[in-house]
Amino acid sequence: MDNNLYLDLPIPSYDAMIENDIKEEFGLNIGIIDADLLGDKHHRFPNLALMKISAYHKFRRSDKVTLLMNYSDIEKYDRVYISKVFDYTKIPIDLRKYENVFYGGTGFWYDRTPDLPDFIEHMKPDYILYHTWIGDMMRSGRKRKEFEYYLDYSIGFTTRGCFRKCEFCVNKKYDNV
Repeated sequence: MDNNLYLDLPIPSYDAMIENDIKEEFGLNIGIIDADLLGDKHHRFPNLALMKISAYHKFRRSDKVTLLMNYSDIEKYDRVYISKVFDYTKIPIDLRKYENVFYGGTGFWYDRTPDLPDFIEHMKPDYILYHTWIGDMMRSGRKRKEFEYYLDYSIGFTTRGCFRKCEFCVNKKYDNV
């Protein structure tokens, strides 16, 4: 999918997601895609928002959560969350074709990405979301050191906002440091 099309994508409503959660039974099959992890340029840290969404579904709703390593078969999941941090990460599917897909993150629209609902934002992240993938990578010969940001650190916001207000950075939208 061409990155220019993201500007035309509607910004998802978390209110609609919450309304659906109230109506739906527990035990949904949830897929999570870290688009930056699957992109051409791999990053070296986990997606905090996806870890919090995973925690919400696993621990508050008792849903089954799977980190997906491709975009195929997403229609088999009750809900799929796709997030990306970087605007250069390409999404190879047209997100508008899937009613079960929620997408967001600074890589889509850094200046107008909605914040997570408070009850998800303040959850402890699911630090084991990436463990199956890490195990697969290490079994294929990759070194543990490559995954230290996934295994040895607690990723989170130490601050939001910045006095520098650099053009490229999402933190410029927050007024308080």
